[in-house]
Amino acid sequence: MWELDFASLLLILSGFTSLLENWHLFLILGFSQVAASTVIAWLLENTGGLEQDILTSLSFVGGMLVLVIVVLALAWLKIKPSPNYLPPLSGLLLIVLLWQARQLRAMFSIKTGLLALFFIFILGVRMVFIQDLLVPPYADSIQHLQIVQDFLKPEHPAQAFYQISAGPERYYHFGFHALASWLSGLTTSEPVLVILWLGQYFQALAILALYPMTRIISKNTLSAWGVVVTSGMFLSIPAYTSNWGKYPAIASLAAIIFGLTLLYMFFEKTKQENKITHHFYWLSVLAALAAVGLHTRTMVVLTWAFLLGTLIYKIKAKNNKTISLASIKSDWELISMTAISLAVFLNVTLFLLEVPLHSQVYILLFGISMVSFYINFPLTFIIIAWFLGLGLVALFPIFSKDFIVLMDRPYLVILSFIPISLSVGICISGAIKYKLAWRQPLFLLLLIVGLANVLFLQNHKPDECCIFLNDDDLFSFVWMQQNLPASALVGVAATGQPGNYLPADGGGWTEPMLGIPTRRLFHQTNFATANSSLCQAGLTHIYVDGLPNSFDALALLNADAKHVFGLGNVSIYQLDCDGESVLQN
Repeated sequence: MWELDFASLLLILSGFTSLLENWHLFLILGFSQVAASTVIAWLLENTGGLEQDILTSLSFVGGMLVLVIVVLALAWLKIKPSPNYLPPLSGLLLIVLLWQARQLRAMFSIKTGLLALFFIFILGVRMVFIQDLLVPPYADSIQHLQIVQDFLKPEHPAQAFYQISAGPERYYHFGFHALASWLSGLTTSEPVLVILWLGQYFQALAILALYPMTRIISKNTLSAWGVVVTSGMFLSIPAYTSNWGKYPAIASLAAIIFGLTLLYMFFEKTKQENKITHHFYWLSVLAALAAVGLHTRTMVVLTWAFLLGTLIYKIKAKNNKTISLASIKSDWELISMTAISLAVFLNVTLFLLEVPLHSQVYILLFGISMVSFYINFPLTFIIIAWFLGLGLVALFPIFSKDFIVLMDRPYLVILSFIPISLSVGICISGAIKYKLAWRQPLFLLLLIVGLANVLFLQNHKPDECCIFLNDDDLFSFVWMQQNLPASALVGVAATGQPGNYLPADGGGWTEPMLGIPTRRLFHQTNFATANSSLCQAGLTHIYVDGLPNSFDALALLNADAKHVFGLGNVSIYQLDCDGESVLQN
């Protein structure tokens, strides 16, 4: 038992070691984000009515959106990231900080200091995930690396299918990649390392983004702390989704929460007949642009939230009363059935999406949803209906030359972090008001249990399902680089549909890491019948990695392919094309 506990503590320590080893990334990104956040704080200050801890934390999250807009503009202009830009960038940031010196001084307080420490703690814990990874996990990460490499070398022809200055069919959400390329270029760090590091940073930022939102909603500091502690120390989302390499989607979480916070502030000011300042509108436009730059689907997410919020606001304004399970007796049955139905639908949707939650958590989540409805019916209705509505959108595809949908399963799983966290926040807010004298001991208990969960129970390591590259692959790459001819074309295993094949094993990293051209083939390709057509297409070698969706080595041998290299589970076969050897020793 104690050996296990000690090993867990060492694992957490390794995460903080990784944070220290990459201090230059943390310093440059943090310094830039703080400088940008002073501008956001200036815009937010003019909206009025925000306490300092809300203003500081919300501005810090918004500062990231400013950085995203800037790096997207630089990528569009094809400006090459380089360490040469570090001195002028530092000078520019200092000018901004001097300009907004008053805002910067106001950011320092005990509350914001504690928030900063919690943010660094969560970030250090999340860094455990990347300790033993050679490259980011899953197939999507190969595409992300290629885009970042293109941004680092804008003077060369683009290698990735998606290109920032190409037509709309080649458009992708480039915000994450532009930021990763500039961090890599400024610090001369390897792009794969920066992608891994930045993905974990955005996770911690999404958790921090919940603080100002729940602080505004609950008007209680302890409630907001309860939410960030619960989401950061108990929820496996979005940490688990890093296994899928969905970094743009994870990055968009902080932008979405920031946008939803602005929407809530907008409706509150409208309800109180407060005048909305032009600063607020400029900030909203900035948030929308940055969110879409991080992930295109945020346009649907935020638009649906705005429409739903407007509908509820109009209904409340027309009835001129507050909807609450506790206060409305005449509609008790109708509202109760609505609450129960939505709570059930939420659990069913999460189950069908295969959100990584334990079975007991679903029961707990149903109870949390019902309590949340009781405490604040309108807000809970909006939160759950918003998420369920996005789930329905996922059923409607867009027909083009490719079959795509407005929402896909992985993105919805990542978004589920928001309704779960906010429902918990509403419950904590109600519990604090009900048990005012017990609020501090209850929060202390939550914090202690959360720490125990993080240190001894949670699994912070990546899932074996999605690790495509290991040391055997790296040694195989060395052999390929030294032995394959310049004319080699390597077949790598892939899953999916023709025209949208995704790499299924370490072979997919051959081209972005070595520059050796590859062709993705369906992992169940019948080489006995396809050998001739593959040879005509110029394929010379086949990469077999021994993963569940890799090629069948026996099928290659039956097709008279020659085994030319093997190490561990990795094997490389040479196709028998006209009986001629294409391997030059």
